[in-house]
Amino acid sequence: MQHVARVEATCTTNGNVEYYHCSSCNKNYQDENGSVEIKNVILLAGHKIKDGACTICKKTASEGVKYTELFGRIYSVSKGTFNGTELIISDIYNGKAVTHIKEYGFSSCSGLTSITIPDSVTSIGEGAFSGCSSLTNIIIPDSVTSIGGGAFSGCTSLTSVTIPDGITSIKNDTFSGCTSLTNIIIPDSITSIGGGA
Repeated sequence: MQHVARVEATCTTNGNVEYYHCSSCNKNYQDENGSVEIKNVILLAGHKIKDGACTICKKTASEGVKYTELFGRIYSVSKGTFNGTELIISDIYNGKAVTHIKEYGFSSCSGLTSITIPDSVTSIGEGAFSGCSSLTNIIIPDSVTSIGGGAFSGCTSLTSVTIPDGITSIKNDTFSGCTSLTNIIIPDSITSIGGGA
């Protein structure tokens, strides 16, 4: 077994967890005895948002994004006047958590290439990023427990997606038309996959 040390991800470079690699079977394990297999050893690159800014590079949340108060205690987010290539969603707005990406909130943002979703977000609405044809990758945080149907449909440049463990179903057409998608990591928590997903 070959020991591989942990390397932290940065805003632009992937890292990895600590693991042991078996060259005989080409699998990765938590321990050198090979008793617990690890399927995903990659720590994905991306901004770590806290209080509206990245804790690593200090880049702040995108301007022009619209935050809408819900129930007097949380916020949803949508496009507003945002028209950039890199979307960084804040985790907090007016002192309250941003927990939801609105239905069709950023649909047809054809110039959008990357998205940073903070750990405060628990749901991504239906069609939220549909038609974002320049989007190449997305990191969905573990806090997300619900992704609406068609959320990433028509994202023709999307190549890689990791679905978090909290998701139990992939809704209809979630990744429909994602013709460049070659790498998708689906957790064991998934119990159903909808039509055209």
